[in-house]
Amino acid sequence: MGQLRGWNEGNHKRTPLAMSVNLSGRQFSQPDMVERVQELLHETGVPGHQLHLEITESSLMVDLESTGRTLRRLRDSDIQLHVDDFGTGYSSLAYLCRLPIHTLKIDRSFVRQMTYWGENMEVVRTIVQLARNLGHGVIAEEVETEGQLALLQNLGYDFGQGFLISQPLDPQRAEQIIKKRGSLL
Repeated sequence: MGQLRGWNEGNHKRTPLAMSVNLSGRQFSQPDMVERVQELLHETGVPGHQLHLEITESSLMVDLESTGRTLRRLRDSDIQLHVDDFGTGYSSLAYLCRLPIHTLKIDRSFVRQMTYWGENMEVVRTIVQLARNLGHGVIAEEVETEGQLALLQNLGYDFGQGFLISQPLDPQRAEQIIKKRGSLL
């Protein structure tokens, strides 16, 4: 989070950057997780809306009542909540209406096999439409080809991750790109 604060301090006149952090099921279920995240935000001075926590669909389904309380506490700190690997779990869609989430991340297994004529195209289209109907954002994982990018753009996704967009970057290289372009995109 300190790295994010530094990047934003050097990024005057531009839209502030945000950081996505994956939480494991074990981390998400720790009783003091919310307090630890809030303390980290306070210590670094990073506003909550610049932190995006990614929690796998299967982790959310362990105990819906407890999960809902935890997510509401995070949301009350203005933290953005993303359902990671959406579509791969054996869960009920009812949680999408009950839990305070912001974004669905389309699992890479759907994006990887997406073509104009393939069944995954319809799955991806359905996930994008479902997210839109519920007022959620959409991120596509593992965008690797120009064809996948074009299909996702036609469907109206918000963001993508994958080697087509960028290889993994160390903090110094990311900072060089931010200084040059104002963002990593």
